[in-house]
Amino acid sequence: SGAGICADLLASMPGDAKDADADDAKENDDAKDDDAKADAAPAGRDESIVTKVASYFFSNRAFSDELERWVESKAHLVVDDEDDDGAPEADEYRLEHTALHREFQRFYEARLEAFIAAEGSTPAAFYAEVRHAAEREGPDEGAALIGQIILATADFDVFMGMMRDYGRAASAARRRRGK
Repeated sequence: SGAGICADLLASMPGDAKDADADDAKENDDAKDDDAKADAAPAGRDESIVTKVASYFFSNRAFSDELERWVESKAHLVVDDEDDDGAPEADEYRLEHTALHREFQRFYEARLEAFIAAEGSTPAAFYAEVRHAAEREGPDEGAALIGQIILATADFDVFMGMMRDYGRAASAARRRRGK
């Protein structure tokens, strides 16, 4: 997908600010989305692509280990910008942080998209299922909640908080070992 799974998911969520053309395009694509949803969940809710992604996202040790290694290798780039009290040295983020966030999004999205494909589904089917769940159950329930959690992972402020937390913990552990 050109924009990435998180950007596409954000665009697919109901209630987000969209222009009228985007809403019209969404309505025109609803029939295709219904077909994609049916293809994604032929054996019922337990077989849905959102359920599979949730399991992968929350339970797959290889995925979490790979994610942790990436964060571990990059967290110092964020923590090095803090003073001794752990506060950012500047009120604004540096341009390098934006580039690091984009790198993380590409890393993260590539793994999610590969997982979705390996499960025999498509990002379009995933988005359709999340959107339909949000319309049916509300944005904070079931499949829609999974979509919100994935979006939160892609959010810049959430990303920076994660990087800072990890970097601070790693720095504290190094200091304890050094004493």
